[in-house]
Amino acid sequence: MRPLPNWSTNGPRRPWLTVSPARPRVLAALESVSLVITFDEATPVELLKRVRPQWYVKGGDYDIETLAETALVRSWGGQARALPFVDGHSTTALVARIRR
Repeated sequence: MRPLPNWSTNGPRRPWLTVSPARPRVLAALESVSLVITFDEATPVELLKRVRPQWYVKGGDYDIETLAETALVRSWGGQARALPFVDGHSTTALVARIRR
């Protein structure tokens, strides 16, 4: 499962990128992704309480052990992991390259 915040939770600097209806479709097309859900809250905690995924994955720029959602997912036996961060391959870096 990949909770996907809408543009308002990512801030006004990149609404044109994150509000695109193509973004959830691209993620959903990945074989390893079984569900993509958009949400309006600042964090996906309430959504995770309802959906109860077995896996929750964040980018490596997050300290997974400090996130409230990590403890929540693990409370029902789920796994929470951070993917290794690859320098220069973030949405923020992409936006910076486009703006140059």
